[in-house]
Amino acid sequence: MAPQLRKNLAKSAMTIFKGDVSSRKLVRDATWPYTTPFASALAPRGSGGGPGRAPEMFIHA
Repeated sequence: MAPQLRKNLAKSAMTIFKGDVSSRKLVRDATWPYTTPFASALAPRGSGGGPGRAPEMFIHA
């Protein structure tokens, strides 16, 4: 877990983690380094690949 994320979560009285297929699809179901900004992982569809993904696998608007 990223150090800053751990620090922020430590301030909470309760933290709930939930994962599902939709969130994995949102970030292309890829393994991103924990330092990758979420906005970068969400790069516009059709902008190219991601880890292990070829650009032609994405929808071009």
